[in-house]
Amino acid sequence: MQLPVDNFRSTKWRTPKSIGPIKPTVLQIALSCTVGAAIGILLLISPWLAIGCIFAIVVFVAALIKPIFLCHLTVLAVALTSGMERGKPVPMLRTNEILLAASVGIAFIIMMVRKNRYSVKFDRLGVAILVLVLGTSIIPGSYYLVRGSPLSIQDIIVLLAPFQYMFLFWMFAYIPSSNQERLAIVKFMLFCATIVAIVGLLQGAKISAVDTFLNNWYPSPHLSQALRVSRITSLLGSWNSLGMFMMINLMIIWAFGIFRPSDLGWPAILVEGGLCIACLFLSGSFAAMIGLMLGISIIAVLLGLYLSKKNIFLFFTMVAALTITFMLFPELIQGRIDYQFGYGGAVPATLFDRFRLWKDIYLPAIQKNLFWGINPTIPTYYSWQYTESQFLSLLFSFGIVGFIAYLVWNGLTLNFLFRKLYTYRGFIKTISAVAIGSIIVLFIAGFSNAVFTYSGTADYLWITLAMMTTTEGLIQNESV
Repeated sequence: MQLPVDNFRSTKWRTPKSIGPIKPTVLQIALSCTVGAAIGILLLISPWLAIGCIFAIVVFVAALIKPIFLCHLTVLAVALTSGMERGKPVPMLRTNEILLAASVGIAFIIMMVRKNRYSVKFDRLGVAILVLVLGTSIIPGSYYLVRGSPLSIQDIIVLLAPFQYMFLFWMFAYIPSSNQERLAIVKFMLFCATIVAIVGLLQGAKISAVDTFLNNWYPSPHLSQALRVSRITSLLGSWNSLGMFMMINLMIIWAFGIFRPSDLGWPAILVEGGLCIACLFLSGSFAAMIGLMLGISIIAVLLGLYLSKKNIFLFFTMVAALTITFMLFPELIQGRIDYQFGYGGAVPATLFDRFRLWKDIYLPAIQKNLFWGINPTIPTYYSWQYTESQFLSLLFSFGIVGFIAYLVWNGLTLNFLFRKLYTYRGFIKTISAVAIGSIIVLFIAGFSNAVFTYSGTADYLWITLAMMTTTEGLIQNESV
């Protein structure tokens, strides 16, 4: 079947030689003067604002020429800037949030001017997203307003977070015009994750330039304690965020490496897989390590694992990467083991700390405000600012309404993904298995980790889900 032609994308702007030099119109001159004046004014206010304006213009022009550029830019922002300190360099916001908002706005313009617009079927996934937005944003937000609760900027950002994921999903569902473009996005996701892994390994090696860079641009409570507790944070600002982020990427590498190695290429699979698993190991996240083993097992069952020389080679490459990591960072790894099990027990010490935290602080508070929740964010008068649980975080911020919405979202999304898994083959089938494994693992990890607050992890999950939407005329060739 011939795929529909995207006339907007395929248009080539050419000037016939017979026309000669092009004379700018009055509108073009006025627009240029306006943009130049705006940049000059912003420069007087803040150099960062002027640079941002110039960058936005460049992005806009590039996106008009090649819209898929927006997806790559967003992936880059998610991986490399979501762990930045809020308010740096732009007040109140993170860099990735600004870039996402700009990308969505440009994407909307592109969708409007396209001559051929692809229809996207969301099916049950659309209902799932609607339920999640209602239960974790609109309903609790309305309640807080009616109750007269004073909401800080951070509270509002938390309430708007579901919309951020919804816009991210929409952009990655509509812009890619072929499975080749979707595969290119996956490759770029892994490339960006590899950059994060390399920075993490250099941090573990105590490279002073890397430490200075992270302290200047990615300061966080975890970063200040990382080496003391024998862990690393890389560009994500949190060791648990880093571990879960590496886990998601390793599940993608595993699925494509075992079942579609030609899509990524063996050099990329081995290099990216080795660096990511080493970084995961140094993050010290036991939840991510256990989640990875569970995730790759789920993917193997869903896609049908078979033994081959290449598969065995991939497995032993990962083992070799772990062995080399242990040899290069013995003090870091031994320090982490001593920190968790030095008391002589078999259960990690941080898990005991979580039990005590839940019993003494969060469970009593949630019981008093079970239905509607307490506050979108944890007030500063709490002795510990993290619930250390996705489920308790939902109950604290959105009450039982948000908790039920989260459960419904998981159920409907898994139902949608299983239908895709058994309907399509090739790329769609493989990425469906990755998404199913990710959701199941993150749901289980949610008992002891607030996984949807982790930088990068939730964003990559939503990008993966967006690739499951059926864009008419693009993937019928993969239908069973």
